[in-house]
Amino acid sequence: MPKIPRTNTIDKFTFTRPGDVVYEFPKYTSASCKVRITLPPGSTWTSGPHWHEKRVEYFRVVQGAAWFTLNGEYKVYRPSDGNVPIPLFTVHEWGRAPEQEEGDLIVDEWTAPADSFKIAFFRNLNSVILDETSDGKTPPRTVGDLPWAG
Repeated sequence: MPKIPRTNTIDKFTFTRPGDVVYEFPKYTSASCKVRITLPPGSTWTSGPHWHEKRVEYFRVVQGAAWFTLNGEYKVYRPSDGNVPIPLFTVHEWGRAPEQEEGDLIVDEWTAPADSFKIAFFRNLNSVILDETSDGKTPPRTVGDLPWAG
C-alpha cells in the first residue's frame, strides 16, 4: 500500500485555513484543554452538524456573535451569554452569525471530561485537510469532502 505523505505538525500551535478558520491550541506547558477558534469577517465555515457520545462539549463566545443549532433549534450567542453546554447526543452545528458584519468571531471550545482528545482531533483533522490541499486546490469544506472519506 502506498504511503500517504504527512506534514510534521507536532510543534504547531496554530492551524489556519485561509479565509475560513484559525485554530489555536494551548502550549504543552498549559493545563488548559481549550481550543480557540477564530472566524474572520466573510468566513462561511461551519462545524457541520454532529454530536458527541462520550464528552460534553462547551463553547464560550469571546468576541462577536455565533449562531448555533442545537437539535434543530437556532439561537445566536454573544460573550454576555456565558458558557454554552452541548449535552451528549445533541446534534449541533455552529458558525459566524450573519448579523456580525465586522471583526473576528472568537470562540473557546472544550470538553468534559477535560482531556487532550479535542486537541488531538483538531490537529489530526487539520493536518489531513492542509496536506490534502497543499497543491493549491480549494480546501474541502467538510471531512466528507476529502477524497478518501467517500
